Amino acid sequence: MKHAKLISIILLFGMLQACGTLSTETTTLPFDIASTSGDVASTSSGTTGGDTSSAAAITFLERDMAWIKRDAASGQGEHVEALAALMGEPDPKAFAAWLQQHYAEVFTDTGAAGVYARIRTLRSVG
Repeated sequence: MKHAKLISIILLFGMLQACGTLSTETTTLPFDIASTSGDVASTSSGTTGGDTSSAAAITFLERDMAWIKRDAASGQGEHVEALAALMGEPDPKAFAAWLQQHYAEVFTDTGAAGVYARIRTLRSVG
């Protein structure tokens, strides 16, 4: 399954980052995790705390914010489904629809950690 492979790679990256195996400096990967095009991708990491799942989700948000925002605006797409999986959402399609409805509240700025926190806060409220 394409999404399972993508999620596995993102989770591995997040775990390595959370364990300190990866530096907090810019890391250049020899491939683009979000596609099979083979393009070189860069990611800049930030402070994520000790939670591996949040670290992976925030890393994914940092890397692919433009694609996630595009998918969120349309209420569907592989990027919001991957984000749903990283955030432990049981129904990726319902999460995508929710993200579309709350787009203006969630994406108030481009900071990945802020977007992650707003999703968590808004999802817990209702």
